[in-house]
Amino acid sequence: MDLKFTFGASNPLPLSTEGAGSASSLGAGNGMCELRVTLNTDSGSLLCEGVSGDGVAYSSAEKKLAADDTASLAAALRSVLARGGAELPEPMLGSVSAIALALGGREAEALGELGLMVSPGNVVLAQVDEALQARTGISAGTPIRIES
Repeated sequence: MDLKFTFGASNPLPLSTEGAGSASSLGAGNGMCELRVTLNTDSGSLLCEGVSGDGVAYSSAEKKLAADDTASLAAALRSVLARGGAELPEPMLGSVSAIALALGGREAEALGELGLMVSPGNVVLAQVDEALQARTGISAGTPIRIES
């Protein structure tokens, strides 16, 4: 008998089970996933994690900033969102309910550089538009907020 196993982007198992949950948590009543993007000033990179509502990490992607300017931050943000979304198991990308940013106070300027209409005084800074959807696969209208 010849058995073959394949692992990769289609693997539904979580990267981290810290907090709670299991590989079936998302489908068993918690149909939401959030992409969380944080700026690591020490390494000069952005980290994007796809996290379910119960704290299970299903994807992780990192992108180094080319420079310390707004254009580089925005380009890295778009890239890390696309990579983080692509790492999610297939049905989960459609269940992304929000994007949470922790960019050291530079969230609004990075989103503005991406051409998004930003409302800095609101809980929701912006929403994914059709152009960002085309680049990342994240549904247009998905709210983008500052990580609390």
